[in-house]
Order: sequence, then structure tokens, then C-alpha cells
Amino acid sequence: MIDKNLTKTEAACLAFIKNYTPQTAIYNYTSSLCLEAVLKAAQILNKPEWIVWVRERACQFLKEDGSVTGFEKEEYSMDKIRTGNLYFSLYNLSGEEKYKKAMDSFIDMMKSQPRTASGGYWHKKRYPDQMWLDGFYMSEPLCVKYAGKWGDLKVALDEAKNQLSLMYSHTVKPNGLLLHAWDESGKMYWADKKTGCSGYVWSRAVGWVIMAIADILELLPATDEFEGYRTFFADYALKLASALVKVQDVSTGMWYQVTDMGGYENNFLETSGTLMFAYGFAKMNRMGILDNSFRDAAVRAFDGVVKFKTYYDKDENFHIKDICKSAGLGKAEDTSPFRDGSYNYYTLGEERAVDNMHGVGSFILAGLEIEYGGKKA
Repeated sequence: MIDKNLTKTEAACLAFIKNYTPQTAIYNYTSSLCLEAVLKAAQILNKPEWIVWVRERACQFLKEDGSVTGFEKEEYSMDKIRTGNLYFSLYNLSGEEKYKKAMDSFIDMMKSQPRTASGGYWHKKRYPDQMWLDGFYMSEPLCVKYAGKWGDLKVALDEAKNQLSLMYSHTVKPNGLLLHAWDESGKMYWADKKTGCSGYVWSRAVGWVIMAIADILELLPATDEFEGYRTFFADYALKLASALVKVQDVSTGMWYQVTDMGGYENNFLETSGTLMFAYGFAKMNRMGILDNSFRDAAVRAFDGVVKFKTYYDKDENFHIKDICKSAGLGKAEDTSPFRDGSYNYYTLGEERAVDNMHGVGSFILAGLEIEYGGKKA
């Protein structure tokens, strides 16, 4: 039972804490997204007991020697290193070396991450020559954050610039939105024979990019020396945000699963992508990157999710619905079904889930910005 008088952000945190047990815990980027969000909420809402809980769950897969159960360098999966952001925060709180050692192994992977011929990171070893929008969020904020403390920040920022500009230049549509992925080899079934791109704009994929840009901007030192980097990332943020508000649903404030095809058959208002845009817009408004019209769009989006996509069950437990469980291209594993990247795949081919962690983590992050003003911990 969750008190209905609580803010929706706190309700979502309590629901996740209740549901994410040692038995249900998994090592992947979605769990780290939620744990990071709860850790940030703990600091903003002054909930020290939540910090203890996050540390316990985060350490379930982390050994004292810094090795991580579930991470294998040889997979070269950028999805598997996103947890480094959580470890970074826990290191800053405790100074425990196991967190630093785990991050060291993630950064070591990135030093030899396979690249396309033009220099773009492969999303995973099993996806040769392919850049997915998701990968920018999985890798670049961590690499920048790590370099700011233990390396060369400008080198990391230059790499992030290169990755973003390369990905953007190949996937951008005339309407300013980004297609889900690009296969530089053009060999994949889902890839256009001329451009190498997948065929549709998927909101959550674009959401990862918006969130990553916002997070990187927050990491930049407030000095003239980094003003060029600030301008670079802010320009991309404004281009993407401006394209997105043009296709924001007027009646709900949300965005569709296939972002720029609202009203087409079987398309639906999708929760996680909407929340990612809300988080990115509100955060970048707080930092002075985007003007107040984008915060207004973020508030409409968050309010729309609260109104249309959240509910309390008969036991007064809080839930978030209509979250795309997953979407990808090709085969996730050798035995997995082939994901063809068609319109029907995005709208009908994947489950619309309740309390999926892509949506829960994004809800908490967006709520912290909108309900609490995104106060820094």
C-alpha cells in the first residue's frame, strides 16, 4: 500500500523498492537506470535508508575485487557498462575501491570497442558495423564522467562529439528526428540499401540521445575553456527538442511509439520515450540550455503520463503502464526471433508492459526534475 498523498515520484520509488528484490534483481542497464534514479531521489528527498538499499542491490553483482557478474569484456556490449554511472555515484559516496575497479574494466572495454570504418562504435560485437542510438547513452556519459575524474576530459568530450555527429548525420530525417539505427555495411535485412538506416523513428531510442546530451551537459565545467563543447551539445539538443515538440500529441502531451506517425494504425502513446523527453527537456531548461517552452512541454508530458498511464491497484500499489518492453533489430541472441524493424514490429511485435524498468527509471528521473526542480544532490 502506497500513500496516495505522496508525490508521484516518491510513489514510483517506493513501488520499485518493493518490487526489486534480491530474487528479481538482474544485471543490466535497465536496473542500473532505476537504481541510479532512486539514489538521486534519496539524496533530493533526504531518504538515507534508500541509499543503503541501493548500495545493497548494486553490490549484488559486484565482488570485492571489482569484478562484475554479468559483464564479459569479450561481448563488447555497451549495454553492459551503463551500470558504471551507478558505481560512480556510489564511489563518490563511499570511496570504496571496488566501484572504481569495476569502472576501470568498463573503460578498458571502450578503449578497444569495435568501430565502423568511419569510427562509430559498434553497439555490440554481435551487431557488426551497426550504430544504434541507444549506444550513445550507454557509453558516452560514463566515459565523460570517468575522464573528468581520472583522465583527459577533453579527449572524452571530443570522442562524444564525434560519436554524436556521426550518428546524427547518418540517421537524421528531413523532419529532424533520428532513425533507430545505422548499419554502415548495409548488409542487414532491416537496413535501407542506399542509406544503411533502419526505417522508423522509435521514441525510446531518441529518448536515450536526449537524456545522454542532458547528462553530458551537466558534467561540463562552467568555464570558458569548455564553452565550445557546451555550444556543440546545446545545438544538438535544440535541434532534436525542436523536432520533437512538433510531433508531441496535443491532447495528452505524450509521444507515440513510432514518434512521427501519430494516428497511424496500431501506433500507441508510449510511456518511456515520453518520460525521457520530459526529463531531458526539463533538465536542460534548468541548466539554461532550453527555454521555458520546452519545460512547458515536459510538464505536459509528465502530467499526461500521470493522468493516462499510471494507476493504483485494489491494494493501493502504484503502477506505470504502456511501456514498450523492448525493441531492437536483428537477433538479440542466436536463438532469438529476428526483429525486422518494420512498422508492425514496433507497434505490434513487442509487449506493452506494466512497471517495466525502462519506464520506471525514466518516470523517477522526470519526476525529480518536474516535481522537485531537479535539485542537485
